[in-house]
Amino acid sequence: MKFELSPELVDQIIFAMEDQENEYYIDVVEGSLVTAEELTEEDWEEEEDRYISLPEWSSVDGFNLMERFTASLRNPLYRERLRQILSSGRGVFRQFKNALKERPDLEKLWFHFKNREMRKEVYRWYNALRESWGLKEVEIDWNEPEDLVLSDFLLSRWDSPDDALLLDLDQKGFLEMVASLSLSPEEKEGLYRSKRFGLSPSHPDSIVFQARSPSNELVAFLWAMKNKFRTDIEAYHILQLYCKPEYRGIGLARTLVETFCSSVLSVPGNRVTIELLGTALELSESFENTGFKPFSQVLEIDASTWEESRRSVDST
Repeated sequence: MKFELSPELVDQIIFAMEDQENEYYIDVVEGSLVTAEELTEEDWEEEEDRYISLPEWSSVDGFNLMERFTASLRNPLYRERLRQILSSGRGVFRQFKNALKERPDLEKLWFHFKNREMRKEVYRWYNALRESWGLKEVEIDWNEPEDLVLSDFLLSRWDSPDDALLLDLDQKGFLEMVASLSLSPEEKEGLYRSKRFGLSPSHPDSIVFQARSPSNELVAFLWAMKNKFRTDIEAYHILQLYCKPEYRGIGLARTLVETFCSSVLSVPGNRVTIELLGTALELSESFENTGFKPFSQVLEIDASTWEESRRSVDST
């Protein structure tokens, strides 16, 4: 009389939980679902404990699930957009689904999140039943597989990069990175030009890795330059690691770095460096967690500070 919870039965129960129009029960003898309409008074009288209600699941539970998913998103743009939808008060469920359809990777992440959370509800319900039957609880491993969403993206080396496209994104990324620095727009532009003078993604010493979405859209790239220390050792300096804002927070940048390093650091002695400016300094810990170590330090002083320091010295 104690049914086993198979993966197929779990899926059927989840479907029934979301069906707001019908009431379902589990037949503990057959291990199958039946609707309330299918059961007669004789069925109830014959075996009172044979039919058990499924876990409760209402539209409020569905809304709370969407809120938890939204809070878990690391992409700030879509996290805020979904929060606005959830607080709009009208057509929330449809708006939420339509917004996710724009990003198949996030839609896949939502389906996985929803399925996992609802499966947890089913197993909590099932284990409560097993406890009432005097049986041991069923243990489930809920550890998440890594790079669930990333599996939808194609990461590869770009042997013939599009200079116009990449330089446009490179400049956007650079100016975004130095936005917080106390420099005028002209100074920021000049700093960018000085950093990129004579360089391009298609330069013979350039190496570019790209990440493309399932629709073949370029969503992120890594651009580095190669410099030889010796004939047997190569050094690579990462000029740009850029990810479009709407695709941030899912690990693309980290995976690009790992893919690039796996490719160029296969030879003992080879090395990779990256300069972090402005807001990119916040990524220092992330790079150190992947094995990067501080190599140098850049200090800055402006004219007014210099004059002030000179006056201070002269006064003493």
